[in-house]
Amino acid sequence: MAFPVIIYSADKSRGGILHKILKRNGLSTLWENQLSQTQAAVLTHHPEIFIADIKNALKNEIVFLANICLKLQGAFLIVIGGSVDINTFEKQVSELVLENNLRLTDPLSPELIVSKVKEVLSLREKPLQAQQTDLEIDLKQFLKL
Repeated sequence: MAFPVIIYSADKSRGGILHKILKRNGLSTLWENQLSQTQAAVLTHHPEIFIADIKNALKNEIVFLANICLKLQGAFLIVIGGSVDINTFEKQVSELVLENNLRLTDPLSPELIVSKVKEVLSLREKPLQAQQTDLEIDLKQFLKL
């Protein structure tokens, strides 16, 4: 099963809250609380959205997560944590990586995250639907229907 949303949070309560709320809203998510499992999940599932909860993370963890995020070309990133944690993360990745992505400082706002995830996923579905419509039109023209 492919997961369009992967969550990393070492904090079991914060990660659990995000995971449950996203699932409750009908979104297929995978939550990991260990860096090695997160890296494997990202490489396996190629998520459309990656949520990194880096509150109280060690600098080495933030660097590791930044390296994972650099491999996620085209994925939307949501980085959650304290301002110091987010600044450390931003130093590890280029400005271009975080330019159109979401950075959230505490307190944790699951409702905002759910709305942003739904918005991003719906925007990414529209081009796919347009492609299918074009294919249907081309097929009808080819079959002279």
